[in-house]
Amino acid sequence: LAISSSMVKYYILTANSPLFAFSVFLSHLLMFSWYFHRDSWWAWLMQDLAGMCVCFLCLSVIRLPNLKVLSVLLCLAFVYDVFFVFISPFIFSSSIMEKVASSSSDTAYLTTGD
Repeated sequence: LAISSSMVKYYILTANSPLFAFSVFLSHLLMFSWYFHRDSWWAWLMQDLAGMCVCFLCLSVIRLPNLKVLSVLLCLAFVYDVFFVFISPFIFSSSIMEKVASSSSDTAYLTTGD
């Protein structure tokens, strides 16, 4: 199956295209419905969908010149993860990632101190 350049150009989103307007509408619909139903049992599905969309956007926008740059970025992400799981307890008196992952839904929201 050969894909011509004219077929690829059709799917590029520009600010004045109807496809762009439709995608903006869908993204707002997803985020507002998550915001108003975030306490429902199925809200995690919308949050996972939004996360996948961000991942696909990053993959389509970021162009890495070679495998070396990609390997460095992956190693930095690993070091970041190791820091916040294992080293942050020595600095912040508790592991930030463990605290967030093990918190219940009642304590996961920020409080105003009232």
